[in-house]
Amino acid sequence: MWQPSSGEAGRSFRLADRDYPCIIHGAEKSGASFFTIALTADLVRQGQPVVFICAKSAGVLALQRELELLAPGVKTKEIGSQTAAQLEEHQLVTIFSHRPADILVHLRALHDWAERVMVIKNIDTLLTPGVWATVQSHRQLILSGDVASTSAPILERNFRSSIAFSKWPAGWLDIRQPLPTYAGEYRHGKIVKQVFLSEDQQSSARVDK
Repeated sequence: MWQPSSGEAGRSFRLADRDYPCIIHGAEKSGASFFTIALTADLVRQGQPVVFICAKSAGVLALQRELELLAPGVKTKEIGSQTAAQLEEHQLVTIFSHRPADILVHLRALHDWAERVMVIKNIDTLLTPGVWATVQSHRQLILSGDVASTSAPILERNFRSSIAFSKWPAGWLDIRQPLPTYAGEYRHGKIVKQVFLSEDQQSSARVDK
């Protein structure tokens, strides 16, 4: 199991209320996706109600592994009114599709989505102007992906915190200092610190048993 950590003597890194909305930027293989999965899993472990949205079933499977959920696989199922009512009883709801229109249909069927932390992974694929218009005012929003490849006008939103695993696109924030893969730079106002992933050895030992 992996844990988001800060550069402060290996302390755990967690988003506070003041950090929302948060954007996590990173090109492919930078570590941004892996960090987002670990951060989402940690939110669920804290007892937060979460809706996790991604483009592929692999993202859901990765989150299940981090949470040590024994699931045979991931299947696509339309979220209708009856299904949505059942899902609202669950702490974690996952939605995946490479079609943004499907994401909107399923999200709107989930009546309590506004009360959940919303994590949208693969924003380069899923965050179209239509999806952005629906979620942009959400208070507890986490966006993750390659900002440079996103078609939505996200510059219009003031993100209270940001985490960069790659160089920011032109017009965004300061260029982050060079860091190794799976290490990022967190910014909130004048606060700047490194974040990365650390392995929870105790949890790994429990899993092995």
